[in-house]
Amino acid sequence: MHCVETRVQDYCIRRAFGKTIIHRMADLDVLGPDVTLPHSVWIRSPADLDRLAETGAIPVHNPAANLKLGSGLMAMREMLDRGVTVALGVDGACSNDNQDMFDTIRLAALIHNLKHHEAATWISAREAVEAATLGGAAALLMRGQLGRLKAGYLADITLLDLHSPVLSPMNDAFGALAYCETGRSVKHVIVNGALVVRDGQLTTLDVDAITQEFRERVERLPFRRPVDAKTQRDVDDCWRFWRAVMAQIQEGG
Repeated sequence: MHCVETRVQDYCIRRAFGKTIIHRMADLDVLGPDVTLPHSVWIRSPADLDRLAETGAIPVHNPAANLKLGSGLMAMREMLDRGVTVALGVDGACSNDNQDMFDTIRLAALIHNLKHHEAATWISAREAVEAATLGGAAALLMRGQLGRLKAGYLADITLLDLHSPVLSPMNDAFGALAYCETGRSVKHVIVNGALVVRDGQLTTLDVDAITQEFRERVERLPFRRPVDAKTQRDVDDCWRFWRAVMAQIQEGG
């Protein structure tokens, strides 16, 4: 379930229940290792962070979406330091246009540097990659089946061309994956043993045909037409509510 992505959500939950959402969920006994919490931006208090660690619930960091919507920064460093398993996600296309996991890894490895001024506390390249792989497996409830190259694990493997300009020279694998790779180096992709990308080309879909279909359909979609009056009123109402709540937050109310 999405969890306190915005400060407004956190504020409204506190006003409604007199406690944070993590406190409320703990009271209801709905936190556990089978629960993923996308965003989790406004889980900030030490007590709530400790509850995450105790219950094994998995926050999912969506850095691109949170940046685009101005939601804030997840407390990823504080979570990792408590042993919380953090996964990475791209969120939906409405809030993160390119759905690029390499871009997500790079952002997760960089944006927290603005919050923590001591370099030793920054999210390392390895931590970012492992959030995407091992953390992703945990979020899918597939610990011990996915996330690493190991005998007995599912054969979900992305093979990269080490002669690619962005990976040359290969000084550090985690650093190259987190800071350099853009997807340009992807050569083959295997999903559960089936080859779905060969030499950079999808084998299961006709990309050109799908792209052409997008172009033909897009002109008929509603967002290409002016917004109707009722929808505009609804949008304006949402913005008024948002601004009113943010004003109360800024005033300490």
